[in-house]
Amino acid sequence: MGQGLWRVARNQQLQQESYGEQGYLSREQSRRMAASSVSSTSHRKQVQSGIDIYHLLKTRKSKEQEGFINLEMLPPELSFTILSYLNATDLCLASCVWQDLANDELLWQGLCKSTWGHCSIYNKNPPLGFSFRKLYMQLDEGSLTFNASPDELLELINRDFLLLLETLDNMVHVILSNVIAFSSCEKEAERSLLRLSSTFPGGDSIRAKLFYFSVSITENVAVCIILGKSSVASGVNYLMSKGILDDSPKEIAKFIFCTRTLNWKKLRIYLDERRDVLDDLVTLHNFRNQFLPNALREFFRHIHAPEERGEYLETLITKFSHRFCACNPDLMRELGLSPDGVYVLCYSLILLSIDLTSPHVKNKMSKREFIRNTRRAAQNISEDFVGHLYDNIYLIGHVAA
Repeated sequence: MGQGLWRVARNQQLQQESYGEQGYLSREQSRRMAASSVSSTSHRKQVQSGIDIYHLLKTRKSKEQEGFINLEMLPPELSFTILSYLNATDLCLASCVWQDLANDELLWQGLCKSTWGHCSIYNKNPPLGFSFRKLYMQLDEGSLTFNASPDELLELINRDFLLLLETLDNMVHVILSNVIAFSSCEKEAERSLLRLSSTFPGGDSIRAKLFYFSVSITENVAVCIILGKSSVASGVNYLMSKGILDDSPKEIAKFIFCTRTLNWKKLRIYLDERRDVLDDLVTLHNFRNQFLPNALREFFRHIHAPEERGEYLETLITKFSHRFCACNPDLMRELGLSPDGVYVLCYSLILLSIDLTSPHVKNKMSKREFIRNTRRAAQNISEDFVGHLYDNIYLIGHVAA
C-alpha cells in the first residue's frame, strides 16, 4: 500500500512538471509571438512612413516642376481674392501671366479708390474706352507731378540723358565697327564716319556732337520747368485736363482730404496759395465730441502746420477754432468758450507741446504754471479743464507732430 501511494504521488509530480513545462512553453511562445507582432508592426510602420515620405517628396517635386499654381484653374472669386492683395506694380507683373484676371476692372477700381478715395470721375458716367487701370496710371502721374520738385526733376533729367548719351555712343561704335567690317577699304569707312558726323551740329568728334545734342534738350526741359510746369498746381491741373477732377474748390478739397500720397510740404504750399480750397478742406473735418488736443492733432494730421510762426499758422488756427465751435455748440456753451477762446487755448497747447517735447528746454513748464498762464489769457475757462489739457499733452505728446 505504501508503494501504491508512492506511485500516485510520483505520477502527480510528473504531471505537474509536464504541465509546468507546457505552461512555460506556452508563455514563451506567446511572448515570442507578441515580440514578433510588435516587430512586424514597427516594420509596417517604418515601411508605411517611408511610403508617406516618398509620396510627399514626389508630390513636392512634381509641384516644383509645375511651378506656381495656375490661378486660371481656380474659381474666379478665389483668384480675384488672391490678386486683390497685390499692389499696382505686382498686378502689372501678374497681367503678363494671367492677362484676363489681372486686368479685371474690379481689381483696378479697388486700387484706385483705396489710394485716391475721391475723384470727380467716380460719380460720372465713364467715357468711351475708359478703364480703371488707365485711370490709376493717370492718378499716379498726377500725384508724382504734384510731389516733384524742380531740383529732383533736373537731377532725374540729367541722369536719364547721361544714360542716353552713353547708349548713343555705344550705338555709334557698333555702327562704325559694322562699317569697317563691311567696307571694301578703310577710306570708305572714313567717308562713312564723316557723313555720320556731319549730321550733328558743331564739334569734330561724335561724342562731342552727341553731348551737344543731349545738353540742348536738357536746357529746353529746364526752361519748361522754370516757366512753371513743375509748380505744385501742375499736378492738380493735369488731373483737371484729363477730366478726372473738376475745377471746383470743393472737389479739390475732397480729393486732398481722401488722398494720403501727396507730399505734405507741397500740399502746404498749395493750400497757402489756394485759400478757397483750404476753407472747404477745413469744413470736411468733423470734431464733434472730441477733446480739444485730439481734435487739433487730427487737424494737423491732414493739414500740416508750418515750421515757423506766421500768418499761415494764424489762419489755420483761426479756421480750426471756428470749425471746432461749430461742431460742438453745446460744449462751448457749457464751458463758456468762443472761437477766440479756443484760439487762445490752441496757441497755449502748441507752446506747451514745444516746451515739453523739446530737448533744448531744460526747465519744463509745470502743470500749475500752465494753468496760471492759460487762465490769465482766457479767464472764463475752468481750472479742471485746463488741467486735463496739460495731462493730455504730457501723456500723449505734441499736437502738431
